[in-house]
Amino acid sequence: MSSRPPSIPPVPVKTEDEKAREAAEQKAAVTVDALGRKKWDKAFFAKKADEEEQEEALRYLKGLKREKDTPVERAPLRQRTEVVDLEKDLGKRKLITERTVKKHQGGYWCKVCECLLKDSQSYLDHLNGRDHNRNMGMNMRVEKVSVDRVKEKLEEMKKLAREKAQKGTATGDILLESSA
Repeated sequence: MSSRPPSIPPVPVKTEDEKAREAAEQKAAVTVDALGRKKWDKAFFAKKADEEEQEEALRYLKGLKREKDTPVERAPLRQRTEVVDLEKDLGKRKLITERTVKKHQGGYWCKVCECLLKDSQSYLDHLNGRDHNRNMGMNMRVEKVSVDRVKEKLEEMKKLAREKAQKGTATGDILLESSA
């Protein structure tokens, strides 16, 4: 089944010969003078612009518009669940050759975006950035939460802190309390 509506005619496919001829014409339209500067064939490019303008006008008259990508619904921004360990490879030495795979070269590798960042600051900027979060399926908007929900969350956090403190004193660990 085709993704185009039946009223839209298919786009003619250019053969290899036509593509090669067009490339040769365009290459011939650009020459280089004695000083190495490019000289453009103004008549050729004016003709090409007119042809493109006519094609666009025909498309407009036929009611054909360029197909737009369907918008993707992304989830609101949420808290990171995995721990970012910036000191994982601290003090280690790596042998890097020109054939070393990019993700094993020195620096921080983002698995989601498949990019290498050379220092921790740029890595954190990348993790908190728009492109990375878009690849994670999130937008940069934060979900609005009611005051009651915030109070509940604070109570949960206080309860967890108390439980941790009780476990720490029960095992004999020294617990330092701040005077606030």
